[in-house]
Parts: sequence; structure tokens; C-alpha cells
Amino acid sequence: MPRMINFKPNSIVYFNGDKASSVFLLKAGKVNLSYTDIQSGEEMNDVINNGEFFGVKSGLIGFPREETAKVLVNSSVIEFSTMEFEALITKNTSIIIKMLQAFSNQLRRVGKQVQSFVTNKVTSDIASDFFQIGDYYYKNKKYTQSIIVYNRYLKYYPDGKYSNLAKQRKMDAENALNSYGEGGGPTPMLGDMDNNENRAPNQPENLETDSQKVVDEDEKVFYQAVSLLGNKNYQDALLKFKLLLQSENETLKTTVQFEMGKCYYLLKRYDQCIEFYAQFIRSHSSFNKIAEVYYYIGLAYKDKEDYEKATEFLKKVLTMKNSDDNLLRKAHQILKEL
Repeated sequence: MPRMINFKPNSIVYFNGDKASSVFLLKAGKVNLSYTDIQSGEEMNDVINNGEFFGVKSGLIGFPREETAKVLVNSSVIEFSTMEFEALITKNTSIIIKMLQAFSNQLRRVGKQVQSFVTNKVTSDIASDFFQIGDYYYKNKKYTQSIIVYNRYLKYYPDGKYSNLAKQRKMDAENALNSYGEGGGPTPMLGDMDNNENRAPNQPENLETDSQKVVDEDEKVFYQAVSLLGNKNYQDALLKFKLLLQSENETLKTTVQFEMGKCYYLLKRYDQCIEFYAQFIRSHSSFNKIAEVYYYIGLAYKDKEDYEKATEFLKKVLTMKNSDDNLLRKAHQILKEL
């Protein structure tokens, strides 16, 4: 059963980083959520008022808390276990609305301005609002969170409007996670929900214009290639990527070339990887994952046992502004071993 907890001012409901297994509802009082904005590095604060949920995202998907919840005045808080909260929201539309609002607020904390999932009114399509939360995570390459949310959608709405699409996107997110790890890989191109609704996984969309059909066919081939890459079928993935070099979508072509260079490395065609990526750097020096290009060149030289060149390129990774933390750790570790 949900339990009522009374807190005195300055009490802590939970700390940033705590293991999450529950969701909270503020019945009376005031609670402050403090967290660090990952874009600006500034300390941020959100005040929770009566009748609002907090700790929803971490509680539902089982991730550590991303903020510290501190009580400001004498307050009464209702704590729900994840199972209790799920039972509540599946039976009560107004509770779903509040839950979605809490999700929306927390998503903004990771530095992205997301669509307003809910309004003050009960909407006619709550399920699609929930589905879009999964899409938000997937678009931002938070694959694990997106998989969990898609699973929740399928649990709450097994015959919902986007059930087939949720299954497909869950599969794509799993492939991306296996291929690139959390936060890695190309930015997913999801298309319009309404043009994708209720189609079976891997089934081509029925679109209106020839040009749109070409674009969506290119995207379909791209994700087939990514799936092959995730399953370590590097040669077939490379062949699929090569088909897309004729695409009219220049952004996609750039991403395709990046993936091709990776295929050459994974196929142990090190000289080809180095040559291909050297040309890529000349043509796409502002590519958002250019640090990863230097990283793979460094790996290729390392595996060729040209440690001087490997060191040169891996050190370059450490100095680049767009190197993410995971890439920096990997480059640093390899340099220690050289």
C-alpha cells in the first residue's frame, strides 16, 4: 500500500544518485528539486507544489535519481512503489496526465526543450503522449531509457495505435545500444509518427510522394545496415552503406561515410580505414563525431603496430572539444597501454 510520510523542513526525501524504486506525490507542503544543468553546469532548482508527482522518471525506469529532493516546509508526501504507481496510472486518466507532466518537466532538465506532452485538459490520445517520451529518449541516443519506455508503452497499451512502431523502435534502439553503447552512433531519424502508425516492424510505409518514398527507402536501408553492424555482420553492413552513397540526403550520406570507415576498421582493413577517414576529415572537418574518426584512425595504426602514429591520433582525440567522456576514457586507456 502507498504510505504517507511526514517531513520537517530541510529533510531530504532522496539524494542525487540514490537508487530509485518509488514515485512520490506531494500531498501538502513544498519540496525543492536541485540538480545540475548538463549544458551550462549551473545549479538549478524546481519547486514541487501540492498535488504534483516527483521522482517519476527515475522511479519508473529504475535509474538513479538525477536530483536531490529537499523539503522546504512541513510536508506530507505519499510514496508509491513502482508497481503501485503503475496500477494507479493504468486506471486513472487524470493521474496519467500528471505523470506525463512530471516526465516532461524532468526531460527538460537534460538540456532539451521537448514538446509539451500534456495540457491542463484530459487529452484524447494519452497513449501517443507516452509513446513520444520513448521517442524523445531514442532521438537523444539514451537507448536504455527509450527501450524501457517503449516496453512500458507496450505493457500499458498492448493494442495501442503505435504498438507495432514501438516494437520496431525498441528493436532499433537495442541494435544501436549493442553497436555503439549508450549515447553512441548516428542520430536516429524517426520520421513522422502519423505516417508510421500501426505498421508491422520492417514493413515499408505507404507514403504519398515519390520523393518521400525515396527518402524513407534510404532510411530503411540505413537502419538495415545499422542492424547488420550491430549483429557484427560487417561486410553486409558495408555493402548496404555503399548503396546509400547515391542518396540525395547529404546529411545521411555524411553519416553513412562515417559508418563505412568504422566497417573498414572492424573488418581489419586498416589501411583502407585510414585512407578513407583521411579523405573524410578533409571533406567533413566539422562533422559532430569527428573526434571518433580520429579515434578509429588511432586504433587502426595501433593494430598495424605503428604506435607513433597511433599515439598522435589518440592524443588528438583528448584535445578535441566534441570528444565525449566515454571516448576520452577509451582513448586515455589505450594511450596508457601503448
